[in-house]
Amino acid sequence: MPPLDFVWGWGETKLWVEGLSYRYWTCAYVSLLFLTGNDLGPRGALQVAFGAFADLMGAIMIANLFGELAVLVAELNQRSTEFQKKVDTANTAMQNMRLPNDIQNTVLAYLRATQQSHA
Repeated sequence: MPPLDFVWGWGETKLWVEGLSYRYWTCAYVSLLFLTGNDLGPRGALQVAFGAFADLMGAIMIANLFGELAVLVAELNQRSTEFQKKVDTANTAMQNMRLPNDIQNTVLAYLRATQQSHA
């Protein structure tokens, strides 16, 4: 029974009377509520145990998601930092060699193009 059907005390649900699309989206919604620990409303020891298990699994899934995102952001920052070091080294070397500005701009454009093609 969807949580709101229980909370409002209707005692019965429209879940089995409605069409397949309504049932699908209601089940998806209730599953999401379980995984995020919202609006559980258990009635009995078995439902409390299942709710606790679903809440724990949802917390693990969310922690995994945030961990993966943190790793991706760290990798992007590392690549950006490495590229900036290459550009700084190239700028310093070109200035020490006193290359003309048009050649310096061409070299920097090449570095940016190769960085974009490897990203």
